[in-house]
Amino acid sequence: PWCKCPACREKSKGDILIGHAVKLMKHLKEKGMKTVYMYNDMIVEHKTVHNGGNPANRAEQFMRAMKENDLLDVACLDWWSYKEQREQFPFKSTQPELGLRATVKPWNGYFHWAFMISAVKNNYHMSNVAREDGVEGVRSYSAWDNSYHRNHQIQADYFWNREGTGEPHEASARYARRHFPTAVEDAVRAFDCMDDFTRRRNQKDPNNTETSRYDMLFENMTSYRYTYFIKGKDYPRNYPGEMVPRLRTEPEYMEDVQKMYALATEAFERFDRIAQTPGCDRTLALRYQYEARNYRNICRDWISIMEMDMWIIY
Repeated sequence: PWCKCPACREKSKGDILIGHAVKLMKHLKEKGMKTVYMYNDMIVEHKTVHNGGNPANRAEQFMRAMKENDLLDVACLDWWSYKEQREQFPFKSTQPELGLRATVKPWNGYFHWAFMISAVKNNYHMSNVAREDGVEGVRSYSAWDNSYHRNHQIQADYFWNREGTGEPHEASARYARRHFPTAVEDAVRAFDCMDDFTRRRNQKDPNNTETSRYDMLFENMTSYRYTYFIKGKDYPRNYPGEMVPRLRTEPEYMEDVQKMYALATEAFERFDRIAQTPGCDRTLALRYQYEARNYRNICRDWISIMEMDMWIIY
C-alpha cells in the first residue's frame, strides 16, 4: 500500500505515515476539531517493542512534526493493549516526557461471538498506567455485549475510583455483592471458574509454565481465527480438522480440555442456582449461565471429536 512514486520511494515508511498524519490533522484542525486521536501502535509499533527495538524514535519524530506544524494542541495518542499482564503490554509507559497528549484504551471484551473474555486484569493495569502517567482520559475498546457487563462496571470502578476499587479479585467480589447479594459465595466462585477457563499465561515469567487457555480457545478451539489467512496453511482453512493431528500427539492438551469442561460445568450449575435465588439479578445470572454453557459446549465438541477420531484410528 506504500506509495512508490519518485517523491516517496526514497522516504521511509515512518516518514510517509507521519506526513500523511500531519496532512489529515491540519485539515481537521482547520475544520474546527479540538482533538484528533491516533492509536499508539501507528507511532510505537508493537512488534518493535516485542523484538527489543527502540520504540521511542518514531514517537520523537512524531512529536517534532506536531511542533513544526502547530498540531500539539489537537494531536492525542490513544494507548491500547489487550494483555492481562503489565509486563506484556507493548509499551512501558505512554511516554509523558515527550509532552504529547495521551489517553489509555483498555478493552472491555471482544470476540463475544466465540467465547466470553474477562478484561478485569487488563483494566486494573491500564488504570495504573493512566494514574502513573497522568493521561487526560480513558476510552474503551470493546464490542458492546451484555456478557461483558462485569467488565463494563469494573472498568468504570477502576477509572473513577482507582484507589477504592482494589485488586482484581476485590473488584470482582464487589461486583458479585452488588448484583447477587444473596448468593455471593456462589457468584464469586462461578466467576473464578470462568476466569480460570480463559486464563492467560504470563509469557514474560520463565517460571510460569501453565497452559494459556485463552490461546487454546482463540487460536485452536473456536472457529474465528480459522477465517484468517496464515502463510503456509491452506485457505480456506480446515476447521476443526486442522487441530486433530496435533491433539493426537499432545494428550496433555485434551487433559486440560477435560479440566476446562469441569470448570464450565461448575460455573453453569452455580449460575443456575443464583438465577433461582431471590434477591439476585436473574437476568444477569441467566446471561452468565448461557456463557458458561457455551464454554462447556466448546469443550464437549472437542471431546466428542477426539473420541470419534479414536474410533476411526482403531
